[in-house]
Amino acid sequence: MKSFPFKSLFLLSVPFIALLTLSSCIDGFIGDVQSMNSLHDSLQLAFPEEKIGVKISNGTHIRVSFTNSERSESSKSDKDQTAIRVGEITQHFFPSDKWKEGQLTFVTDKNYGVVQYTEEKSVHPLWPVR
Repeated sequence: MKSFPFKSLFLLSVPFIALLTLSSCIDGFIGDVQSMNSLHDSLQLAFPEEKIGVKISNGTHIRVSFTNSERSESSKSDKDQTAIRVGEITQHFFPSDKWKEGQLTFVTDKNYGVVQYTEEKSVHPLWPVR
């Protein structure tokens, strides 16, 4: 009489479980990328003159950057108001309770031939720090 091959069943189930786990991670990643693209498009509509970047780090930090923006020369209160507006737009795609930190950064980016120089001018929170 043959015994049931538990070892074979285990070895077959491990790749299946790994595949299910990977597919659920990919679904979350694709959803975040789609939301990030929608956020970028909405920010571009609200601030058409800006070169805008959106970066998510570790799923806990979100950073919106305005590169070579004329707004970087405005007063701190004007930049804070811009950050609040960016935070309001961001809320539609990524609720603030999902993030440890959200920032608006003003960045200067210059190219000197093959050398690229990037300087972070100022950083402003998108919503009040908790």
